[in-house]
Amino acid sequence: MRLVISALAVLFSLLSFAEDVDVSKGEWPSIQPPAPTTELAIELVVTIDPAVVVGESDLGHRQYIPITGGYFRGKDGLSGKVNAGGADWQLKRADGVLIIEAIYSITTDDGTVIEIHNTGISNRTDGASYTITHPVFHAPQGKYDWLNKHTFVGTITPAFNKGVFQAVVIRAYQVN
Repeated sequence: MRLVISALAVLFSLLSFAEDVDVSKGEWPSIQPPAPTTELAIELVVTIDPAVVVGESDLGHRQYIPITGGYFRGKDGLSGKVNAGGADWQLKRADGVLIIEAIYSITTDDGTVIEIHNTGISNRTDGASYTITHPVFHAPQGKYDWLNKHTFVGTITPAFNKGVFQAVVIRAYQVN
């Protein structure tokens, strides 16, 4: 019974945003909600080891990048270290696009461990040059659970020290 009541509550909340559109006539909605905006939520400097090549596979060339550490800062005083032990698993497709899936964790200055699952694509083909991701945070309830309650979009850029590639800078933007 509780499940039915919960389902009805969700349905009625969705109906409160409904529009009157005659789809049989090909009408378009008349209400334009505001476009989403973003704000920088967290910036991480993630140190890495060289790629471990897995090789050609069923869907393309596979490799992974071991994550060795790093540090981060973010809004509302969020800061701490990136934990060693995660990795960025990569698949380079036949069309040259790189699919990325990283799972790693961070520890805040107050000792809270937060898991990050970051997926996305890196496109350096046909004049394109971008890496866009969708980071998802898994924080314990409490001070940092706001990370669990929002959608984020991210970027990844290489970081060099005296010409040597040794880290990436990951920025996650909260979608509002």
